[in-house]
Amino acid sequence: MGAKTEALAKQLEGKAQDAVATLQKLGDADWKKVTAAEKWTVGVTAHHLAGALEAVAGIVTGIVSGAPSPGNFTRGQGVRRVGAAGNDDEGHPKEGEKSDDEAHGRDT
Repeated sequence: MGAKTEALAKQLEGKAQDAVATLQKLGDADWKKVTAAEKWTVGVTAHHLAGALEAVAGIVTGIVSGAPSPGNFTRGQGVRRVGAAGNDDEGHPKEGEKSDDEAHGRDT
């Protein structure tokens, strides 16, 4: 692994560990608080963060292994689409599910 790649990996790992440490300190009432911008609870926000981190790990693993990119993945939409709850492995909404954008009132 090159020096730049290793530094980026350590930075990502550090941010993930910081997020986990912060979340572990929360009490029951904290999990139910609502964010100002998206109007999501802290619990929903944490769920989205976990999905995004899982998607990033999968994307990076695929890139490193030389696997083709999933579906119609693009840099700008990949994490949001593949990491979204209710989406299949290629980032498309499962049958009967709204897309992440539709569920959160974003233009599609």
